[in-house]
Amino acid sequence: MSDEPQKPSQAPKPIKPASGGSSSMVRRSVTVPDWAFWPGTRPVALWQAVALSLNFEPWERCPNNFGAHHFHDAQTEALFRKRWALIYACFQRGMMLSEFAAWATSVAKWAMPPELEMIAKAAHTKEGGLAETSRCDEAGKTTAVGLPRKEILLVNWPLRPPYTMESLSAALSDVPKWLKHARVAQGSPGKASALWNPALIAISLAEKRHANSQALTTFIRNNFSEWLDEWNRISER
Repeated sequence: MSDEPQKPSQAPKPIKPASGGSSSMVRRSVTVPDWAFWPGTRPVALWQAVALSLNFEPWERCPNNFGAHHFHDAQTEALFRKRWALIYACFQRGMMLSEFAAWATSVAKWAMPPELEMIAKAAHTKEGGLAETSRCDEAGKTTAVGLPRKEILLVNWPLRPPYTMESLSAALSDVPKWLKHARVAQGSPGKASALWNPALIAISLAEKRHANSQALTTFIRNNFSEWLDEWNRISER
């Protein structure tokens, strides 16, 4: 999945516009990212993440149509389009810059500026290993795998009292038998977190009457859309 390497921390030299004729194109001048403005905890749009991976400052706002004049040379334009198409096929959403950096180095195997390499390394160290939340091949086909406990608990599940978010949090730590099938990766202390399938958690909650199926459908659609098809398929049985 890797592509052609880029020299880190050195902005590519702009090409000279074609001479002669009224159709000559003036390409955008190059600006190296202000990395103080782009910490790993900053949410980024996909196009911003790709621009940073190629070591140039994202534009002030995303152009409606990416024209050749937005890039400093044809090679960078082609590489940007390739990377953006792949990451969009895999995620369809923005993310934390640290999440992107970890994915780009470990899964996509992209050559990137050292600043992003450091952000990726910090993300690995903090999490004790990169949790594989999805698998994505070069064609952009993505298979959702699971999410760590903390991401499952970031949103309020539509639970029926007396079952609460505290009850769910406890169940994801000391896993009862009825919930074990929703844990799709065991995890290991100090290395990687256990991963959970939101659709299977929802099914378990519905079967135990801790949540209403109709409410869970809306909830999965709004918060865990990657698992909506699986939820619909299982819940209709």
